[in-house]
Amino acid sequence: MDWLATTLRQYPEVSIFLALALGYLIGGLRIGAFSLGSITGTLLVGVLIGQMHVTISANVKATFFLMFLFAVGYGAGPEFFRGLRNEGVSQAIFAAGQCVVSLVVAYAVTWARPRAFSPAPRPSPGSSAPPPRLSTSSPSRTTRRGA
Repeated sequence: MDWLATTLRQYPEVSIFLALALGYLIGGLRIGAFSLGSITGTLLVGVLIGQMHVTISANVKATFFLMFLFAVGYGAGPEFFRGLRNEGVSQAIFAAGQCVVSLVVAYAVTWARPRAFSPAPRPSPGSSAPPPRLSTSSPSRTTRRGA
């Protein structure tokens, strides 16, 4: 096993293609009605190979990540636009309405309680006065009314 880790560290491009090949192979396996799929299999094998401390250059990582994004977008794109055409307008209106409601609530809260969100007053520099204390005490529960 040590020879494999040494080889993959010495030739990191082999680890990429090994992850692709083994991931595709593992993703195609079926156990009953369950299968991982090629993308999940490749990600799992990539994580396992990454545990061998194989370093890959940033340019290669960026290139393969962009290829992955392109493949996902190419596969999901038609269904995304089909769903956008069917229910997209109502969902976009709902999202915009939710943003407006959140903005109005945030504005109303800060307008109604401006002191709640402002910082506590501080003594001027060089002053020996202690900072003001905020009192949260309530009347003592031990005192009785009318007594």
